[in-house]
Amino acid sequence: MQLGRVAAAAVMRRRAQDPGRGKGTAREIPMRQAKILAAIVLGLAAGAGLATGAFARQDDILKNRIDDPKKDHWTTQGTEQKTSVAKSDGVPGGFAYRVKVNTAGPNDWSTAASTTIAGPIKKGDVVLFAFWARAEKPPKGAEAVRVNARVQQSAAPYTGVVEAFDVPIGPEWKMYFASGKSPIDLGAGQANAAVHLGKAVQTVDLGPSMVLDFGPDYPLAKLPKN
Repeated sequence: MQLGRVAAAAVMRRRAQDPGRGKGTAREIPMRQAKILAAIVLGLAAGAGLATGAFARQDDILKNRIDDPKKDHWTTQGTEQKTSVAKSDGVPGGFAYRVKVNTAGPNDWSTAASTTIAGPIKKGDVVLFAFWARAEKPPKGAEAVRVNARVQQSAAPYTGVVEAFDVPIGPEWKMYFASGKSPIDLGAGQANAAVHLGKAVQTVDLGPSMVLDFGPDYPLAKLPKN
């Protein structure tokens, strides 16, 4: 599928940035923002089965972005895990945020990676969480890792906004999605996007991600699917 001129022009005009490393487990992935955003547009269009140029003309998706582009990194929660940043071919930006789950927890969220959402979400809004991922080391005897991906309230009771359950992640880099209509209102800074990794001893690579809020009237059928 060709990257449409409209999408390429709109995305590549955005100035490329190289954010520095974070502290602790909040290690920022070095990335050229313009190229990564262009790749995300392409991935979204491919997932929705649309020509990329037509997708961009119909929906200027970057205007719907609600995650914080200034904090374009993953943060990991959980005690039985180890994180690192590794070079990786096949993912926009060329780097992976690698999460090694050393011990399976009692819940899938016992180990989780999350990103910041800056904007508000209104009840009934159509929300899409898109992220790149691959299985670096699946559980013993398995060909894929399985994760839950969600947008959620960022504090207790962590109410879900949208969620995709038991998503199989294979060894090749691919974009994955969680989408739907929000059942609740959340103010600015009251939500995050998370990938729950704690079901098994496994190693997962995560790449760039994006959260989009299309408002209440966007057709769910147009959203990309896993």
